[in-house]
Amino acid sequence: MKKKMILLALIGVGIALFYILDFQQYLSLQNLKASRDRLDMVYQENSLPVIFGFIGIYFLIVALSLPGATILTLAGGAIFGPRIGTLVVNIGATLGATIAFLVAR
Repeated sequence: MKKKMILLALIGVGIALFYILDFQQYLSLQNLKASRDRLDMVYQENSLPVIFGFIGIYFLIVALSLPGATILTLAGGAIFGPRIGTLVVNIGATLGATIAFLVAR
């Protein structure tokens, strides 16, 4: 029972931080359009860290059931291209959904 309470508290803290720190402002179509060139430049310079960072962010958004997965999916296609973007988004979504399922179970 103690493990479940700790897990519930961690999920609550994660969701609260998302809204308190106003991270939802970064998950908007306007912000994606404004940041596209900069994100593309960062990806060209550091491909692997950007891919793993994106998967981690997508994982957290899906695992905590936060809004913004649609914008992240569009961002993945815009930054990585259709093939790599599809692969990266599917990995993040699958890992996040798996964790959300296991937590709910």
